[in-house]
Amino acid sequence: MLVVVSLALGVALDAGASQDIHVPKTIFYMYERMASDILAGKPLVITVYVTLCDNETTVWTKVPNEKICSGDKLGSNIYWSTSGGLKKYLDSAGWERISYEKDLDENLAARGVWRKKHEPGGKLEAMGVKFPFDVVIVGLAYRGSAFKESLAGYLGAVHGDKASIMKVAPYGKLFYGGRSHVVGYIGHDYFMNVDHYDELMSHAKGGSKLHKGVFALSCSGKDWIQPAVERKNTHILLMNKYTTYPGAWAVGGLIEGIAMGKEGSGIHHQAALAFSEGKNRPLQAVLNAFSYGD
Repeated sequence: MLVVVSLALGVALDAGASQDIHVPKTIFYMYERMASDILAGKPLVITVYVTLCDNETTVWTKVPNEKICSGDKLGSNIYWSTSGGLKKYLDSAGWERISYEKDLDENLAARGVWRKKHEPGGKLEAMGVKFPFDVVIVGLAYRGSAFKESLAGYLGAVHGDKASIMKVAPYGKLFYGGRSHVVGYIGHDYFMNVDHYDELMSHAKGGSKLHKGVFALSCSGKDWIQPAVERKNTHILLMNKYTTYPGAWAVGGLIEGIAMGKEGSGIHHQAALAFSEGKNRPLQAVLNAFSYGD
């Protein structure tokens, strides 16, 4: 069944994307864009679309503890406010929260912005980044009932370069969404809930010109989500191979790997290492649970 789904998604994607098949797909181009913006005084921006865990809309498995899986309760949701949730993790891992808004609309329960200085290494240093630089994470918490809209937003940001803009000190205008350097998703995999993908796949089309890193911490994302985000200018940094808990520790490790200027395998290792330490799981098992593309 997974093979059929992957093929179906691949056909839909090919129909909507124009790619130069002669341009090699290499992570060098992602770093080249990052280095250029950092040297111009801009932060490295990561947008993470988070679908709050919700027993009412997730039909595959129910979480016995309903308190941590209610899609309208930010303060207790497992994907946002527990130790492995994005907000809780960032708040406790040395990230400075510089903006936080709740109840932005009927779909978006919260939008938070965090920043942290990182030391450059590897490819970034070789490209001229010799000083600590800001990494900014924009976390978008969608209500559980809006998990289709959350994944659609993620796909739209991967495939399009349209920026979402907000004013936040000290950057003035902060460009995120489709203009991010890395686009990520955390939450339930909507593809697993439906039999027809046409509506969702309409968001997996666009003429993005920007090289972006892409990740998805979502059940079996390698089989169900990766086919919808594969194109020449996206670089798959991390995908769940199985039904692994989408703990945000992996996001922190992934960012460390990028700051260190590592290849895809090195980013994968850093993300797995952070997850294994955060979740207290054997490193080799976690390495096997995640995949990467280049």
